[in-house]
Amino acid sequence: MSSGVVTQHEGDLAILTPPVRLQSRFCAPTLSDLAQAIEAAERNTAVHAILIELGQGRGGTLADLLETDPKVAADLGQLCDRVEACGKPVIARLSGRVRAGTAALALACHYRLVTKEAQLDFPAARLGLVPAGGVTQRLPRIAGAEVALSLLQTGAAMGAAEMEAAGLSDGLLPDVTRDAALAGVRALGDIAPRPARARREGLADGAAFQAALARGRASADSQRRPSALAIADCVESAQLLPFEAGCARELTALQDAADTDAARALRHALQAERRATLLPEAFKPSEGAQPAPTRIRRVVMAAGGRDVPALAFAFLIAGVEVVLFEERQAPLEASLTETGALLESLLKAGAIDAETRSLCLHNLNVSLGVGDLGMAGLAYVPEGYGADEAAALVSDLHKALGAGAVLSVAEPARLEALAAALPEGTPLCALGFAQPLETGQMVEITPGAGCAPERLQAVVGLVARLARLPVFVDGRAQELVAALHRALTDATGDLIAKGCEPEAVVAALRGWGLTPAGYALLLAQAPRGAGEALPEAEIVALVLAALANAGARLVEAGVVESAAHVDAAALHAFAFPRWKGGPMFQADLTGLLTVRKHLLKRAEVSDAPVWQVAPLLERCIRNGEALARAERGE
Repeated sequence: MSSGVVTQHEGDLAILTPPVRLQSRFCAPTLSDLAQAIEAAERNTAVHAILIELGQGRGGTLADLLETDPKVAADLGQLCDRVEACGKPVIARLSGRVRAGTAALALACHYRLVTKEAQLDFPAARLGLVPAGGVTQRLPRIAGAEVALSLLQTGAAMGAAEMEAAGLSDGLLPDVTRDAALAGVRALGDIAPRPARARREGLADGAAFQAALARGRASADSQRRPSALAIADCVESAQLLPFEAGCARELTALQDAADTDAARALRHALQAERRATLLPEAFKPSEGAQPAPTRIRRVVMAAGGRDVPALAFAFLIAGVEVVLFEERQAPLEASLTETGALLESLLKAGAIDAETRSLCLHNLNVSLGVGDLGMAGLAYVPEGYGADEAAALVSDLHKALGAGAVLSVAEPARLEALAAALPEGTPLCALGFAQPLETGQMVEITPGAGCAPERLQAVVGLVARLARLPVFVDGRAQELVAALHRALTDATGDLIAKGCEPEAVVAALRGWGLTPAGYALLLAQAPRGAGEALPEAEIVALVLAALANAGARLVEAGVVESAAHVDAAALHAFAFPRWKGGPMFQADLTGLLTVRKHLLKRAEVSDAPVWQVAPLLERCIRNGEALARAERGE
């Protein structure tokens, strides 16, 4: 199947445009077609130079990094080598987010022209992997070890100004138009091929190169970035080895990294996040329908509820206009004052600057009641209102805002009653913000019956702009994060009640990397028994088994559609280490038979429900299925 690489000509310039949606997920046809297009342009005697348009404002997502798979990494490397070896100058035009394999191709080009909004990043480290395509060899040769390690070990993005300072940019384009690109090519003048493998600017100061490597190795967190040390070794190869040998070492390092448990966990974490944000089956559009979600720019919020200042700040800092409303003047003024005080305290603490505070205050408005709210994309009634009062507010909001706003509440148990009192098809959902609100990383979304797919997608987009993970749940049955916390407290509480020292339990879990809130309360309130002392490894194994077992029950009960939802929630709202993948992933890694054995052994000495084996776990064992891939109703 052709990848759709388009070749056009402007005078003696050949312009190659890969398909936008594949630019950050190179597949075999794309690699092959690009190589063939380069070769055709090189053979064409009328062509003096080649321009490859990369990015175009769409860089893909981390989940699209097919080029970090060792199976295709070698093909990507061959393409980059072919581009670099071209006998005619090859120029990359970078716009938008240019990442991973696309960014590797950009480095293989002889010159780079960038638009002001362009960003370059190599996110392989965030997946526990090593960048492919000769990146660890070309980047340090051009820009040095300091720049290479800061990009490759962290997966951070580099903007246009930084690219220019690092010597990675050969011209800044005013916009993304073809005319601007052509003008940029003309400004380069009479150029010749300039292979990165032959460049030495970044290697000129050997002592500085080694000093940067030492700092990179010292700061490498082998848990959070398990491939960081391997990346440092590969970057050092650019100084010590010939280019081809360095690339061979890069490919071997990628293959080794991909086989580690940490890398598999990081890749699973990404897949779990993507699965958790998909619309539930009952709310997916019909076959062939493509919902076009609107961007929510204005939120109205009842000011008399709990946590209003923190909620308002979350929206304001994301650039969303907020209108606080209340019929009672006292709570309205109190919320407004507290929100202003929160912004002031964050300014004093250095968390925001004066310009950000001013912008937030500009976007913060108030209304005495619902009569003067104007237009809004979302209306939210937070916790703190009684059922009847919340219902009255939602009804008033529907009358004031019409069908243009999604109506939302904090308590999912109220959705059915609210839907019954509103016209059929009224967009309605519940939003559960993970605590603490100031730093929470997740929002549980429970859709109301009949909510249109495009409205839910708009809510998903809004939550993503808040830098939180949107996870779809059926919160009317049970709250996802609360259920995980109960499993933790029930399991640890039972261990302590049977004689384990609370401090030893907490130390074992913290040592493993599990650090959710609530340990202090556990130490203070857990009833203590006597006569039992378990090794740290057994404590951890039992608690992880209890968490996976609780996750299986959540899938069985229909609280979530898949086990991936459980892992995503654990990572974002439960302080579960990302490089551990989540409790469901850990259960598979341990072995489901072993997990079942832990639960049954504990059930022999305790009748606590947390140790009773979930039917889904039994089914996965019986059918040889992975728990982390379990779906509801299968």
